[in-house]
Amino acid sequence: MRAVLSTMRGALANDRAALEHVACTAEDPLVVGNAISALGRTRSPEACDHLRGFLDDARPRVRHEAIRALASCGAEQMSTELASLAQGADETAALLSIQALGAIGDEKARRCLEQIAMSDGGSPARRSFARHELAKARGSLVVSKRAELPLPKRVPR
Repeated sequence: MRAVLSTMRGALANDRAALEHVACTAEDPLVVGNAISALGRTRSPEACDHLRGFLDDARPRVRHEAIRALASCGAEQMSTELASLAQGADETAALLSIQALGAIGDEKARRCLEQIAMSDGGSPARRSFARHELAKARGSLVVSKRAELPLPKRVPR
């Protein structure tokens, strides 16, 4: 399996059509997920359009990789779909969508993140992720005081 994935990463990394074929025909979610990830790294608009179809896949790993790939694509046209996933029942997909919206960073994505951050109905994790992505976008991410404390000295044995 590792040899197959390694070959796919190397030989197919820049061949969008071959990656789309692997993503659509492979049965193993790991293989499909890696093909989707490589498609996202091509950053081509055609690849981003192709990735949209994987957002509804029955396999969680495939859905999650599609969300990550869209974030690496910077697919601004996907903000609406990602905003919908950020409000959905799948918590992992929601958190990944929030991160993807932060990576995309367009006005629609920012408004969605603000809505999630201020929401009373969403999970605490979703609100926290949304606040984190907004802080990153504003360049105002603050390290907590706890992280600034010195480490305790080691006691010799």
